Amino acid sequence: MKELLKNIWILVCVFLFFMGISAESMHYLQATRGIMPTAFETFLLTSNETHFILFPLMYILLLISMGGGIGEIQDKLTPYKLLKNAILISIAYVVLFIFANTFYALLTTDIKYVFSNTWSYSSELSSIGLSPLLICIISILLILMRNIFCVYTVSLINTLTRKRHWGFWILFLITYIDFSFYRMLHIRYPLGILPIEHTRITYTEALLPSTYEYSRFPYFISFIYWILLIGIVLIIFILISNRRRKHS
Repeated sequence: MKELLKNIWILVCVFLFFMGISAESMHYLQATRGIMPTAFETFLLTSNETHFILFPLMYILLLISMGGGIGEIQDKLTPYKLLKNAILISIAYVVLFIFANTFYALLTTDIKYVFSNTWSYSSELSSIGLSPLLICIISILLILMRNIFCVYTVSLINTLTRKRHWGFWILFLITYIDFSFYRMLHIRYPLGILPIEHTRITYTEALLPSTYEYSRFPYFISFIYWILLIGIVLIIFILISNRRRKHS
């Protein structure tokens, strides 16, 4: 985290990138819905859209991770310290995301409606039956846990290979799997195994569109999913550390 604070220009770039994404989301809602969306609705459109998650948001995570020194070989750090670094970098990512979205909304939306906790239009999100604020909180937690897993896995690959920046290829691999797994295998309905399914708030389609019979699984399953993945990476880290300590 200290490395990230030293590279203040990266934080500025990340903030500006998030501002651009927020602007794109708000203009999209204005053009397609004819409404002035709230800060919550703008955030949710970005954080719930598959292509935003897999591409611009992933590249931003790549940038902020490099600024935090994740690309370096970190053999001297314990698995728990590396996990702490992943958590802090992921928190910085989410805070910048929220701040940029809120800042842009304050600049462009009537102050009376910026933080309105009611839906401005009917959509798949509004049909969930929860308030925009509550859905935002759930979305923030899911994105945070996804980022912790991704950044921590980057550290794991760097530790295994002892090659600088090799771990960042895992971000592209996760993106590729998320984007093309069901298409490559011609799977008609989602199996609940892909990271993107546990990042989005709404149902994630496979080859066939959403139907009444197939809806998103409960959110607590997604939290368990991310906890298990992070836990698996932690266990692998501990085993590697213990083995190297015995041979040193």
